[in-house]
Amino acid sequence: MKKIDNLDDVLKENDLVVLLFSGEDCAGCETMEKRLDEIEGMFSDVVFVSVSVDDSLYLASHLPVILFLANAMLVDTLIGAVSSNRIKDKLTALVRMGG
Repeated sequence: MKKIDNLDDVLKENDLVVLLFSGEDCAGCETMEKRLDEIEGMFSDVVFVSVSVDDSLYLASHLPVILFLANAMLVDTLIGAVSSNRIKDKLTALVRMGG
């Protein structure tokens, strides 16, 4: 998963995006990053990126937060550490929406 500073560029260049907001001292964030890294290869049509709220202007009140975006529009959200199956279900729905 690629760490990014500029979300606008990613959204302009990609139709389907999964964005993880994480923090440096967040154990749940580390867990979710590992799960997303494992799942990433199963969804070649989706770009996986992460933003550290510690290093950016992006704010999130609860971490981790995963946003599912299609054509730069938010279509779904997961908050907290969730199972790989739940992430895969959301990704399958995102891919069906298409880009």
